[in-house]
Amino acid sequence: MTRIKMCGVDSEEEVAAVNEILPDYAGFVFCPDDPQYVTPERALELSDNIDEDITIVGVFSNAPIRFVAALMNEDLIEIAQLCGDEDDAYIDSLRSALRVPDEKAIIKTASVEDTSGLETALASSADMVQLEIVSPDFDLALLADVAQPYFLAGIDAESIGAALSQTYAGYVDAGMLVDIDGMRAFAQAVRTWDEANPRLSFLESLHPEYHEEADETAHPELN
Repeated sequence: MTRIKMCGVDSEEEVAAVNEILPDYAGFVFCPDDPQYVTPERALELSDNIDEDITIVGVFSNAPIRFVAALMNEDLIEIAQLCGDEDDAYIDSLRSALRVPDEKAIIKTASVEDTSGLETALASSADMVQLEIVSPDFDLALLADVAQPYFLAGIDAESIGAALSQTYAGYVDAGMLVDIDGMRAFAQAVRTWDEANPRLSFLESLHPEYHEEADETAHPELN
């Protein structure tokens, strides 16, 4: 099953849409310059009404480490998605500031235009990377050989099925909840592809006996 992430929740209407669409992850944007910025207090109000099976993500760009860590330590968010110039030193410092780092996860977003950009992105020390495909000329087939899990981003609803057939990405980002109908279409396209292309989860692909024996303990917020 392909895991779906949608970010930019900033209203009760969008909470209702998230609860209808039921992505695996829903995100709040904590970047003050972004149109969908919310304060932690507002995010807390909205998150109280989000389906409990949906994992909450916080989106940041060059935020102070103490601010990101505080939201994670207070369990407002389970995952921090870093979209700025955060490097491995920043990520290591953030992990060190977490009370229980094994129960949280860090995603680093990277724009990918070519092979060298892909290699740089995949070398991040984050738990996962989000690959934002920004060039129409990028060969998505290159991602089929990527062994580590990653979020595929920058693909619209009309193209996501074909992109999944090329990449077999286990995680996809639908973008921001500006266009709710677009989010519905994206999720439906992903699920239609899943129905036609059944596959094991990432963990099951590594351990065929996973569903019978393995204990799901490593970053449960991503599983």
